[in-house]
Amino acid sequence: MAQRRWQVYLMPTRARCLLGLLLGSVALNIWQAGQRVPVPPTAGASISGMDPSLAAKDVFRVATYNVRHGKGTDGIEDISRAARLLSDCDIVGINELAGPSVWGEPNQAEQLGNHLKMGWFYGPNQRRWYRDHFGNGLLSRFEVSAWYNEPILKGSSLRNLITAHLVVNQKTIVLLITHLDAEQNRDRQLRYVLAMFQRYPIAILLGDFNATAGHPLLQDLLRDSGTIDAVQVALGPNDRDDRIDWIILRGLEVVAGGREPVGISDHPCLWVDVKFPDPSVGSDG
Repeated sequence: MAQRRWQVYLMPTRARCLLGLLLGSVALNIWQAGQRVPVPPTAGASISGMDPSLAAKDVFRVATYNVRHGKGTDGIEDISRAARLLSDCDIVGINELAGPSVWGEPNQAEQLGNHLKMGWFYGPNQRRWYRDHFGNGLLSRFEVSAWYNEPILKGSSLRNLITAHLVVNQKTIVLLITHLDAEQNRDRQLRYVLAMFQRYPIAILLGDFNATAGHPLLQDLLRDSGTIDAVQVALGPNDRDDRIDWIILRGLEVVAGGREPVGISDHPCLWVDVKFPDPSVGSDG
């Protein structure tokens, strides 16, 4: 009888221990899944959704847009509104794109590419909830022959740099896309990105730098006559002193440009029409 009472007393205690271990394990897994984890470097030779027939264009439109995962200043989240704004663009660097949703929606770069019938690439900078969570992206109507997505110096949040080789008019343009910290480590991140950009004779650098034209590193960069602040050239006196979104060119010329106002996002969409320099200009004959 005493032994039976001892067994009745122990069984609930064991059950409570097992339940506690189970709940603790579940809580730990949820906590771990909710942590933002950096994405390791990745590389590839092409992007999704490409139309190989698009290979040449004398003047092509380049844009940079921080879409804030499709959320407008009116509080509405609708990435298709950004797609309509970008319909005339040929190359786009996009910041603050959400990854695939738990409900099965694809990442927002893919959604934009599908809307616009453009090639797309999603470059996540972090994983959360067992999936790519957030990052930057590329849209292109031209062939992409290679791409590389790498994490850059960690600051107050996780950041990355996308480098892609685009084939335009049988020439290679190296496209770099990034979004830098607003505070911690921004200068170190910017120094690294600018050094990468300066490696290439024909290149486009796009993104939200969280830095204005008064930043010393940008001033040093733009002292090089071969490097162009394309937005400033296009907008002239209509450019804004507080602008933090950038389109910087090497080996290309600005034809025209514009700025679409804040509303669909909390950032403007900036675009420029560019071309390759005329090789006959400045030649002897």
